[in-house]
Amino acid sequence: MKNKCNYLMYLVLILTCISSAVDESSRSKQLRKKAAQKGFIEACLLLVDGHFSDAHIRARAIIKKYPDDYHAHFIARLSSAVLGQKAGASLAVFKEIYEEKKANNDKGLTDLVELAAMGSAFGYSEKCLFLEQIVKNYPNSPWRIWAEYNMIRTYRQGLKLRYSEEYLRNLKEFLKKYPDCHLTPHCLYQIGQTHYERSIADINNTEDSQEAIRHFNRILNDYPDLEFYCALARQSLKKITGVSLVYPEGYSEKIDKNIMSFYRLYHLSGARKKSKKIITDHKKFKEKKWSTAPPKR
Repeated sequence: MKNKCNYLMYLVLILTCISSAVDESSRSKQLRKKAAQKGFIEACLLLVDGHFSDAHIRARAIIKKYPDDYHAHFIARLSSAVLGQKAGASLAVFKEIYEEKKANNDKGLTDLVELAAMGSAFGYSEKCLFLEQIVKNYPNSPWRIWAEYNMIRTYRQGLKLRYSEEYLRNLKEFLKKYPDCHLTPHCLYQIGQTHYERSIADINNTEDSQEAIRHFNRILNDYPDLEFYCALARQSLKKITGVSLVYPEGYSEKIDKNIMSFYRLYHLSGARKKSKKIITDHKKFKEKKWSTAPPKR
């Protein structure tokens, strides 16, 4: 009897330790997510204030420190955007910066990520050149997953596969290979959006409409704390169904529009006053949200 009690006591102790470790891991992930988003917002503020060097340093630091965060897709473009705004409206100056970085024989992972993002301005083959190098040279980095995903999207743009079965198949294969990575919500949105665009092209195509709704709802159900993708999903669902949505507590159609503007403004030149206001308002909004649990649906 004594041995049985000891066994049960040890079992309870082990289960308690496992539960504590899981809770600690979950808390750690949440803190990393908040830190990555906070750094991203700060880099955006530096960008719209014209502090290009500081913004570039901050963006590169985030690329190195948070490669597995869902902001990775935005951070890479942000770093490229900083260099673009530093060049002003001159594509020639931007190309000089690009060629100088490209000629560097000592390129690291962060340089390749930046070059891949910058390469979009010079054709899909340029971008794919650096994406392939990331896949080949950094097989164990989360940026390899980002590179694989962007190769799918870049080939779509280069080969004009916008509504094609091939593009959908490639996205779904990526989703099957990485069912729960930091780019899963972006992939879900792209699949849903492609089905939605196909349904617009053929108004009698109800199957694509249903598939679009299914993928947008999955974003809302599986990733309720990823504000940008949820805002996109709600916007698309409203277009498809034509029905007014019930927004989670603390959100509205206006807030969703501001969230989408925030994540898209960093790659635009000019409009600094508007950019600054949206980004500052968003920072205040997030600071308020960070003090509470993610909104429930």
